[in-house]
Amino acid sequence: MLINDVNEFELISILAKVLDQGHAKWGMSSMNHLDLTVSNGDDAAAWAPNTPYEVFTMDACVENVHFRRDFSGWYEIGWKTLASNISDIASMGAQPLYGLVTLGVPATFSVKELKEMYQGFADISGQYQMMMVGGDLVRSDNVFISISLIGGSDAPPLTRSKASEGDVVILTGTVGASKAGLLLLQKELPIYDNNETFLIEKHRKPYPHVSQGKVLSRLQNVSTMDVSDGVFSDLTKLCESSECGAIIHSESIPVDDQLSDCFPEDFLKIALSGGEDYVLLATVNPDQIDNLKQNIDLFVIGKIVSKEQGISVLDTHGNHQDKNDFLGWDHFR
Repeated sequence: MLINDVNEFELISILAKVLDQGHAKWGMSSMNHLDLTVSNGDDAAAWAPNTPYEVFTMDACVENVHFRRDFSGWYEIGWKTLASNISDIASMGAQPLYGLVTLGVPATFSVKELKEMYQGFADISGQYQMMMVGGDLVRSDNVFISISLIGGSDAPPLTRSKASEGDVVILTGTVGASKAGLLLLQKELPIYDNNETFLIEKHRKPYPHVSQGKVLSRLQNVSTMDVSDGVFSDLTKLCESSECGAIIHSESIPVDDQLSDCFPEDFLKIALSGGEDYVLLATVNPDQIDNLKQNIDLFVIGKIVSKEQGISVLDTHGNHQDKNDFLGWDHFR
């Protein structure tokens, strides 16, 4: 059955049912999200904020720019699109709460595939105890997905602008696996081994670091970003916001064994330039590291220096490496 076989209201009802059943599977409903006063199915959703701070983000994904349907199923595309927004909320130290989606699809799009996408929305929503509460559906020649997400926090939101000279630079997880998975998919091999499959799964189905963001939000003078465009590119943005420089030690970059096994010559370039890992990049006072390690996994990869020193990546011998090798994703480059 295709979209043009049903009317708009029937289609909205089908998709709302997917979300409602998905929320119920994870033990969530509008009844136990007590601040949600109007749920999916009305002209608009409504809630009564119950945290001192609200955080809002939105992101768009366009077919053949952000995803390819021959590389991922619609379930994974739905999951990953929402993961991108959840990660932005995580980088602010907040909890994702409510999402809305604007979806553009051709009239010949399959209802089955659309339901699979919404199942991806529903399952990652449940994983992070948030709800999709509405949106819009329009006809479009190309598939696009635009998500708006509301988060809440008891602590002031984390930002990119509080890094200070002497802080250490940390990551809350390994990096490079998502880009490696994409590189493998681009090879279009007939079969993938276990290591390759591991990397492809990391690309298709990331898990944002929400709990880690909440832990970081309890500290003073912390800067954070999520790794969406690549460690080096995202660190550059953080340093620009904080008016500082940074020194990164290449041997300290955390990578999965599967990445170094599959790309023994290029794993460092992939790790520093690869985006969509959705771990957190942060700067903290070195005195806070021992306490942080009791609550989250972290990897110290360098330190913050003066703005005049710029941003450097040093190898094990202290030699400067070519920064052009580590440039990450840029929509317009």
